[in-house]
Amino acid sequence: MTDSFEFAVGIVGLLLLHEGLASQSPARARSRVVALAGLAIVLVGAALLYWNAQALWKFANVLQTPAITTRAATKAAELEKVPPPERQELSVRLAKAVFVSGGELVDVVTEEGRWVPYSPSKEDIAARDRQLKAISEVNSQRQELIDRAQLTETYSMRWLISLVIAVCSGLLAGRLRRR
Repeated sequence: MTDSFEFAVGIVGLLLLHEGLASQSPARARSRVVALAGLAIVLVGAALLYWNAQALWKFANVLQTPAITTRAATKAAELEKVPPPERQELSVRLAKAVFVSGGELVDVVTEEGRWVPYSPSKEDIAARDRQLKAISEVNSQRQELIDRAQLTETYSMRWLISLVIAVCSGLLAGRLRRR
C-alpha cells in the first residue's frame, strides 16, 4: 500500500468513528454501525502496520552479519593426525578462510611440521575486499530495513493515538449535541 492510501483509509476510519460516536443516541443503531466500522478500519490498519513492522524487524535480524573476528584455532595435536602433505594443505585452507572471513593472519604448518605466518596471495586479498564490500552492502540494507521498521511502528502507534483522540472527541461532541 502507498502512504497516501494508508493515510486516506485512516482518515476515513477516524471520521466514521468520530461521527458515529458524536451522533449516537440510544435509539440510533445506524450510528453504532458507523462507529464500529470506523473502529474496525482503524484497528485493522494499526494491526497491519504493526505486523508489517514486526516482519521488517525479523528480516533485518536475518541479515545480521556475524562479527568479523572469527578465528579458526587449530591445534598442532589435531593437525598431527593428518599426513604431512594434507596437513599443509588443510592449514593453508583454514588460514585462507580465516583471512577472507575475518582479516586475521594465522600461522600455517609446512610439510616439515614448522609453523610459519600465513601470507595471503593477491587473490586472497581480492576475496577479502569482496567479502568486506558484501558485508557493507548487507549492513546497509539491514539498516534501511531497521529504519523502515521503526517508522512503521511509529505509524502504527499514531493510528492508535488517533483512535483514542477520535473516540474522545466523538463522545464529547455527542454529549454536547445531546444537551
